[in-house]
Amino acid sequence: MQWNNGEWVISFNGEIYNFQELKLDLVAQGVQCHGRTDTEVLLAALATWGLDALSRLDGMFAFAAFHSPSGDLILARDPFGEKPLYYMELGGGAVAFASELQCLEEVPGFSGDVSADAMAELLMFQYIGAPRTIYQNIKKLAPGHLLVLKDGQESRLHRYFKFAPGAAGFSSASREQLADELEDILVRSLKRRLISDVPLGAFLSGGVDSSTVCALARRKLGVPLQTFSIGFEGAEDSEHELARLFSKHLGTEHRDQILVPSATDFLEHAGRYLDEPNGDSSCLPTYLLSKFARQHVTVALSGDGGDELFGGYGRYFETLNENSLRQGGYSNSVWTPGSAYYSGRILVFTPDRLGSLFGLLPQGASDHLDRLIGEIDTDKRSLLCRLRATDVENYMPGAVLPKVDRMSMQHSLEVRTPFLNVELAKFAERVPLDYLVEEGKGKLLLKDIAYRYLPREIIDMPKKGFGLPLNAQWGKSALVNSLQNALGPESKLGEWIGRERAQKFIDLQSTNAGFSIYQVWSVVMLEHWLRDRPAKLPQRDEVKAIHYVSGHGFDHPNANKLVRYFSWISSSTLLVSQPAKALDEISNIYDVLGWHAQLSIASVLSKIDPEGEGIDGGLLSDKPGSFEVSGDVFACPPDKALIEGLDQAGVSLFGKNLIVADWDGFVPTPFLIGQLREKRAAGLVVRNIHDRDAGQQYYKFRYFSLIGQLVNALFVRFYALAMWKLEDATAVDGTNRYETRCMSALSLKSTDELGAGYVLFEGFNQLPPITTPIEDIEAVGGGRYSIQNQIISFSKMGGRKWPWYFGFLPEYCVALSNRKLEGALPVSVCKLLDDSTGTFQESLEYLVSISNKKASPSDTTIASVVIYTHGLTSGGAERQWCNLAVGLKELGIKVTVVVDTLEGPAAHYLPLLQNADIAVIEIDKIGLKDTRIAIPADSQLFPLVDQIKSPIAEKVLRLTSVLKRLNPDAVAAQLDSTNIVGAVASLISGIDRVIISFRNYNPTNFSYLNIPWYLPAYRLLTQSNKIILTGNSTAGNMDYANWIGIDPARVLLLPNALDENEFIAPNPVEVEKIRHELGIISSEQIILGVFRLSEEKEPLTFVNVCQDVINRVPNTRVLLLGEGPMKLEIKARVNAIGLQDRFVLMGRRNDVPNFLALATLLLVTSRFEGTPNVVMEAQTVGLPVVGTKAGAIPDLVENGLTGFVAEIGDEKRLSDSCVSLLTDIQLRQAIVENLENSKLRFSKADKARLVLNYFRWIYKLG
Repeated sequence: MQWNNGEWVISFNGEIYNFQELKLDLVAQGVQCHGRTDTEVLLAALATWGLDALSRLDGMFAFAAFHSPSGDLILARDPFGEKPLYYMELGGGAVAFASELQCLEEVPGFSGDVSADAMAELLMFQYIGAPRTIYQNIKKLAPGHLLVLKDGQESRLHRYFKFAPGAAGFSSASREQLADELEDILVRSLKRRLISDVPLGAFLSGGVDSSTVCALARRKLGVPLQTFSIGFEGAEDSEHELARLFSKHLGTEHRDQILVPSATDFLEHAGRYLDEPNGDSSCLPTYLLSKFARQHVTVALSGDGGDELFGGYGRYFETLNENSLRQGGYSNSVWTPGSAYYSGRILVFTPDRLGSLFGLLPQGASDHLDRLIGEIDTDKRSLLCRLRATDVENYMPGAVLPKVDRMSMQHSLEVRTPFLNVELAKFAERVPLDYLVEEGKGKLLLKDIAYRYLPREIIDMPKKGFGLPLNAQWGKSALVNSLQNALGPESKLGEWIGRERAQKFIDLQSTNAGFSIYQVWSVVMLEHWLRDRPAKLPQRDEVKAIHYVSGHGFDHPNANKLVRYFSWISSSTLLVSQPAKALDEISNIYDVLGWHAQLSIASVLSKIDPEGEGIDGGLLSDKPGSFEVSGDVFACPPDKALIEGLDQAGVSLFGKNLIVADWDGFVPTPFLIGQLREKRAAGLVVRNIHDRDAGQQYYKFRYFSLIGQLVNALFVRFYALAMWKLEDATAVDGTNRYETRCMSALSLKSTDELGAGYVLFEGFNQLPPITTPIEDIEAVGGGRYSIQNQIISFSKMGGRKWPWYFGFLPEYCVALSNRKLEGALPVSVCKLLDDSTGTFQESLEYLVSISNKKASPSDTTIASVVIYTHGLTSGGAERQWCNLAVGLKELGIKVTVVVDTLEGPAAHYLPLLQNADIAVIEIDKIGLKDTRIAIPADSQLFPLVDQIKSPIAEKVLRLTSVLKRLNPDAVAAQLDSTNIVGAVASLISGIDRVIISFRNYNPTNFSYLNIPWYLPAYRLLTQSNKIILTGNSTAGNMDYANWIGIDPARVLLLPNALDENEFIAPNPVEVEKIRHELGIISSEQIILGVFRLSEEKEPLTFVNVCQDVINRVPNTRVLLLGEGPMKLEIKARVNAIGLQDRFVLMGRRNDVPNFLALATLLLVTSRFEGTPNVVMEAQTVGLPVVGTKAGAIPDLVENGLTGFVAEIGDEKRLSDSCVSLLTDIQLRQAIVENLENSKLRFSKADKARLVLNYFRWIYKLG
């Protein structure tokens, strides 16, 4: 299409969703548009606004626009990468461009040369990121970029959009306000994408993203919607079941299919389906879902983008958790968040796995991986921001969006994504992190919207996933067969890899332990893509590569700058650290260990050195020693470097245990065990990275005389399951490996590694019992062995010869490793758990039982108190806890307020405490290395501080470290999570007086309380005689007691406090100003409503009651303050019943006290409430309240004395009460007088005294 007689000419692919709005702006500037297409509007926008037009577009697009007067060719791609754009520079300055790679394959000058770096990148990441493609001479324009080309000039690349979460700080708005804003933006985005002249549908899964999109379309916009999902036969979990629940609730026209797809058929046509190779196995389900939906609709909505923008991926939580564990000293180690994220957590082939497959690692792919890791490691923003940014930059446009675009377009189905909207992305950039992620749960703010329209219990169900059913037998067998065929004699990729390496890969994938659907899928897909396309693979000897040898060494770019620290942690145990950066000054070896390593060491010590000092004991070394880690790991592997370093330091290990605290990068070797035995060490504790499930392993050494060795060797043979001679085994050509199939006597046919359960002897010598991959047996031998599929793979160890007079016995034997043989073994292996034994619940039960046995305090003096809550946000609960702190301080108590965080809006009430000179401690700022004091001496309590087992471990550790240092007489906590954290930390710290306080009603309404550990934890804590239960309302206390299953009398009332001098008094001048602006005359009476305009507040009930009152008392006007999702519905209802002149929607106001002074009464019609501060504030100014029996309203309003209460939903009673107050002046005056006499009945000092009395009662409970 062209514009203005050829001034602009464009080739355009995609959709501009806001083109009608842009058209209005253009028309307002005098631009004439003659058609009705988005392409014309795009041309007009470029002609009018130039390149600035791109920042105004909301859509998915790729285009090339030529400006004839300047000769500029502009290539541009949408902000997120929904549509592709490829280009190829040709001879003579020509450029070819297309939205499909295969189109450029037909252009003269196309070479077809495939990049080895691109193949490596594809297999590692599942995609090839822009600007690279699989072809060396074709480039891909990156999302959010435009490229300006001009004959005879250098091309100019510009970026017009980048997702940068946290770069400009975070919003200070409340979570509720941000949820309202997010809903408004989503609705705007959705409206644009619902404009269509063809049937509309939506992909509906069990996730929050697609279900929120569908809910807003149905409930907010009232759009009829067809929804689609699929499931797989043989899958244990399938999202189609949750989709059915959502569709039923929303009333969509839903269809689903249960399929038995053929992965083989799909992969064989990869070149045609995929255009550019994509290794994501969910391409197949997306292809099938698109095919199914296209039978009924031509446009479908999708929820793509929600995980990246709002923090929904499980790998985010894993990396955040690991980063938290490693904070403090471990920041000096080789672990980094970037390397943790770009590991097997996101990579299909890690560099070592790819190196094993390729026999080399292409330099360009390695450099690209290093760049991604470095971007995460060097960025100063919070880690969650960095992870979301890297996914929006790389994973989403590389893997997710091409999958959706290519698979849907195979069936001419257009998929539209409401989350991929620049306005929404910029909003997501500034959402405070604790509104996104908490306790391993993500997308919290998005879920807040979903909860408004969908049942919480469904939203909070675990996501089932949208991929192939890994457990289904057809999946593995079909894919392995496809792999064998793909890497067969005619294979392009197999020939390039090398037949031997290809066969090893096939063999590995044929085992249960080695099979990876993602690796198999990617390799098979790539092979078929290469077959289908004019691709030329590079010469291997021309590939610039890093050569990799499996199983050898600790290969790290900073290895030559690293040291290992060592220190005696007990009289019989030496601890050696992982490689760490050399520090100028270090006083404690624990400063370079991650938290979980410290906890694991404490657990290990309790098992191997039960009489020792333990981790809380003083270190026996004044200062840790250190030795360098060699930079050349092949010349000096880590086992050799470890022994040489300790030797040079003059360390004697005679009779001692050695712990190597290198959980991520160490392999025990026969050399290491042999060297330690020569030194007569007692044992070795190490984690074998080839046997991660076993956790830390304790290799216990025994020493025997020659006669003892002979007797033991014969003893083992007596119990041998099989024996053989070396000549009876099969030698694997060119390697150190031998094979024997004598394990058939065991009747155990398994592809799992079984070596750890058996011991092998070679003559007198026991082969080192170390789990070892077969490639290491082949490469380095040394007595390594493996047992899989009834086959023993082993290598010779050498040593003393088997005497001739025992020639009747074969030299080799295998026996089951058990207690019967343990005492006869030179080396036995004890698997020490990676974490502590027992569960979180068992440990908590034990904590309560031992604390109950401790005598309760006889001294009732309370001199110091810690007040604990999550933060100091602008909520009522937080204000009440601040009131309590100030009240205690006024009574002469030493008070410290401890909070989880003060980030962003969580510091709202901080000035209040600072003005009262109350210390505030933020535990999230406490490094885990500073929490060693919190490790319990009793190992049965380890699960409470072990993040693998405890969902609250990190907070418990940090709070316990604070409590042990402050040693307060009592602790008071509030709100559910902080209640449990506070109680557990207090009991661990030995604090005898603890108050926990409930602030909610009907706990079953709160999704987080459905998390399995919450209720059992509460039930166990209520059994403690050191804990008092409180709540701020009678109804709420009853609800919690019933939920927990205890006598309601156990939950004591701790009412909210409100002092008159804390309340901002109305300003008479401002009150009159409002009266004048609204035209309120003296004879009019005012009903005031102050609440969020959402379902739980029953705003339509409020409207109905006001309608009846106005009919009966015509001089009444209504002022409603607040915002929320029901605002438009309320306005429509008011207009429909003709009250628009008597009912004013005021929106959100910051001057509520002035409206309280203006009103005649406050009306509250809520179905659910807490303890509404507006009710207490109304009473402070003498304003009567009419409300429902929701929450604490019955506690605050004395029916008939200070106002009126009615049953929830009783519109008549509410209306009658309002009419009585409006028409009976004497009644109203009496209520005002009652309020005047009672408004100071419970001050913050009163609340503080009550809390102190509760603390003193605890001594009676023991």
